[in-house]
Amino acid sequence: MIKALASLRVSPSHELIVRAFESKLVPLINKVVLDSQLGYKIERSTKEEVYFTLLPMTTEIRERLVRSVKMIAEEGKKFFRLIHQDIKKSLKEEKSLSQDQKHNYEKQGDKLVRDYQDKLVSAEEKKIRELNS
Repeated sequence: MIKALASLRVSPSHELIVRAFESKLVPLINKVVLDSQLGYKIERSTKEEVYFTLLPMTTEIRERLVRSVKMIAEEGKKFFRLIHQDIKKSLKEEKSLSQDQKHNYEKQGDKLVRDYQDKLVSAEEKKIRELNS
């Protein structure tokens, strides 16, 4: 959402620099970034730009980020289940396919959903390891 209101870049000193397209949007951008609770604090601000730095990674921040990762992964798993149900429902309703074709497509759908779920779980585990290191 911020990309619609501002440009983002990272300075050589690792500051997140947000340049608002309109200076009146700076307070809104500040609020959004700080409310996201990703561990940023305002370092300094100009009329058009805000410089954010990361707070040191505390146990509290780490735990909140791990919870966020798990929540995002659960949402992804839920959507995969819904898509999987839609695939099965569509195949059952399809009149032009033989039973063998329906069975083959269902197996392909099962494999695709399982593969993407495995990738999601792998990404979740990788991010949690990264946060805990």
